[in-house]
Amino acid sequence: MNDIAPQSIKYFKFFNVWTEHENFLGTIQRCWEELVVGNHMYILHQKIKKTCKMLSLWSRETYGNSYEKPKRLEAQMKVLEENSVMNNTKANRCELYRCRAEFTKYLKLQDAILRQKARAKWLEERDVNTFYFHSTIKDRRSRLSLKIIMNEQNQWLEGNDQIVERAMSFYQKLFSCESVSIKTETINYLPRCITDEDNEILNALPTLQEVKEYVFSLDPDSAPGPDRLSGLFYQAVWNIIASDVHKAVISFFSGDILPKNFTHTCLVLIPKTDFPQSFSDLRPISLCNVSSKIISKILNARLASILPRIISKNQTGFVKCRAISENILLPQEIISDINKPNIGGNMVIKLNMSKVCDRVSCSFLCLALRKMGFLEN
Repeated sequence: MNDIAPQSIKYFKFFNVWTEHENFLGTIQRCWEELVVGNHMYILHQKIKKTCKMLSLWSRETYGNSYEKPKRLEAQMKVLEENSVMNNTKANRCELYRCRAEFTKYLKLQDAILRQKARAKWLEERDVNTFYFHSTIKDRRSRLSLKIIMNEQNQWLEGNDQIVERAMSFYQKLFSCESVSIKTETINYLPRCITDEDNEILNALPTLQEVKEYVFSLDPDSAPGPDRLSGLFYQAVWNIIASDVHKAVISFFSGDILPKNFTHTCLVLIPKTDFPQSFSDLRPISLCNVSSKIISKILNARLASILPRIISKNQTGFVKCRAISENILLPQEIISDINKPNIGGNMVIKLNMSKVCDRVSCSFLCLALRKMGFLEN
């Protein structure tokens, strides 16, 4: 089996170091001033799409090949140093100093790009360790690449085509919704716990300042979604894009349906073990666009005060002021006392509900939310 992974398609990727260039904001401003006709979500998507294309061209023209350029500059410096020894004129010295400054600039650029690719957040900004970054990137890519996988018949599959076909089959089955009949009499037992005041809070149109606060609360170095833009991009160009982002968010809270370009995600498979053998050993994580994250963060903040009232106290995880450790300690205490004679006959049933959150019917969720008192929009 070949240990070298096939060459993957190169997609656009935004590098945070670009925001430090003097022409960066001007490039974004020119791209954002172009007229786009449509609803607010469509306008934001099209401007982001054009911005990505513009930045791709701008980076090639501004930086060129950030890996080959330092090599050429280093060779040029050697020639200039030899010329300065033989002919130490002011012009030769100035050219040598210029070349050294250019070489240092590209080394810092290369270091920043490798740092972002390696995702080495624990290093100080002043630390420079190109060899470490290269090793980390190589290790991550090797660890996350799939060269062989096992199917349901315990047969090993090799090659991109077979692995992709197996992945599609596995996750389509995992995330597909089975046709089930919903018993409305079960839904009727749910109490109405959402008041009119709660709905007003949930559906209130966010202000520009509120949207800005959530944008700047994003992790600037978080993994990007399909548009390949990080949280730092939105923060760096906020004064330029603020109006369009705010209008798109307002459009959603006014009842407009999120288009596919907002809901698209990159599905990343994170190994649960050092040597995953099947897709059940991989944890799927969806990477969203920042535009989608902004809306999610606003909804999450507004729902935080309501969730403790609508989620049973038996559910201790992911709810404010509750600890998931309680659901671990309580069963241990019950099981340790289950054989006491004064308690009587007891039995423990273990239910393994794999991916239970992904298997809940959307139609059932809608009925349950309506019964609780949530508004349609």
